[in-house]
Amino acid sequence: MDETTYRTVEFSQSDYLDGGKNPASAGGGCHAFGIAWADEILDNKAAGAQARMDAMKRRAGEVRICYRAIRDRWAHEGESGADEGIAKRLGVKIDKVDDCGSFAVVANKVRDEHRTAFLYSFWFSGGGAHTIAFYRSGKKFGGHIYAFDPNYGEYKMEKSQLSAWLTGVIGTLYSGYGDITRHRLTYLSDWVAPTVKGGVLV
Repeated sequence: MDETTYRTVEFSQSDYLDGGKNPASAGGGCHAFGIAWADEILDNKAAGAQARMDAMKRRAGEVRICYRAIRDRWAHEGESGADEGIAKRLGVKIDKVDDCGSFAVVANKVRDEHRTAFLYSFWFSGGGAHTIAFYRSGKKFGGHIYAFDPNYGEYKMEKSQLSAWLTGVIGTLYSGYGDITRHRLTYLSDWVAPTVKGGVLV
């Protein structure tokens, strides 16, 4: 396996943000791009991978603003406070957060859900962290796993292929930053801003 395994459309945040593919230097850009991608696929999965990558390019300015805010808010409010505000700004809401112990646990939790988006954040022993995103499509007995790594693009695979992909692709691509010491899944759904009529929330 390599970075092209199951990839449908290539994308690289380094074309729009400073820091290249180094997860320790992009300063939250991967997190913001992951949230924006989740918003796109929750809104209209049928639009397709190329449409979502085009949307990432259009939303790069918005992401630049948000990833700076993520850095500032994480410093003052911690992970939860920062994520909640930025998620709503980018069009999604956080339903829950799970700490996971391994790639296998992450894969099982993603497979068990239906029509749900996730951020998957992982931290390195060498310093820094990275975030990718998932979408689990379909009902109980169908569907696929869609993945988005802001450094490499969008991927689509069978549910049974996710665990091997995490180990063989993600584990290999980021092995130079040290062992992964923490895994976290953030469950996302579409967020609709409250309607205001006559100055009253409805």
